[in-house]
Amino acid sequence: MDAGSHLALAGLALLDSTSFGTLVLPVIALLAHPRAGGRVVAHLAVMAVFYWLLGVALLLGGQQALASLGGWPDWTRHPATWVAGGIALVGLSYVLDGTVALPGPWAERARRSKEWMRHALGPDAGARTVAGIALAAGLVEAASMLPYLGALGMLLGSDLPTVGRLGTLAAYCLVMVAPGLLLVAARTALGRRADGPLGRIGSWLDRRAGTEMAWVVGIIGVVLALNGAARLMA
Repeated sequence: MDAGSHLALAGLALLDSTSFGTLVLPVIALLAHPRAGGRVVAHLAVMAVFYWLLGVALLLGGQQALASLGGWPDWTRHPATWVAGGIALVGLSYVLDGTVALPGPWAERARRSKEWMRHALGPDAGARTVAGIALAAGLVEAASMLPYLGALGMLLGSDLPTVGRLGTLAAYCLVMVAPGLLLVAARTALGRRADGPLGRIGSWLDRRAGTEMAWVVGIIGVVLALNGAARLMA
């Protein structure tokens, strides 16, 4: 993998870091309970390990499937296919931009669940509760986390050895939880003075919910197109 691919993976990991489990729930918990830092760190640690183990299973399973099929079809390896697919994805991202929003029933459920989220990682939450919430969030979100799935596809199609893929996946999972850990550090250092920034971050997360898919599709498209163009010119 070249530097551009690694940068793309970092960008996808940062997009993943703004999901419900990795940022929304930690922000709500830190706002509601200033001393929830330890529980939030434990929550993020469980999520990082969960996504790494899930990725290991999917990568190894994907390798076995490709081996049984004799590898990728020849046409998928041609750089022109990458360029065409990348351009198509970039075009699709413009179509999706501003059109993807949380459906009304789900939005109403989200509003009703705000009270539960404020107490999910509160003082009464034990280790089993924290781990259970993290695993539940990971299981619910896994299928819809397009950046994560896109990153796994990039790793599966890369020339890295298995150890390199698993190490890169571990780094990806660390980047996923890094913003949440930074917010815990800020809350610990600033106390109630962090309420304003945390509140603004929460509002920003609400506003950006409808555009995440467009960004993800666009980033994957740009990476595919640039890699394909580089191989055509090589």
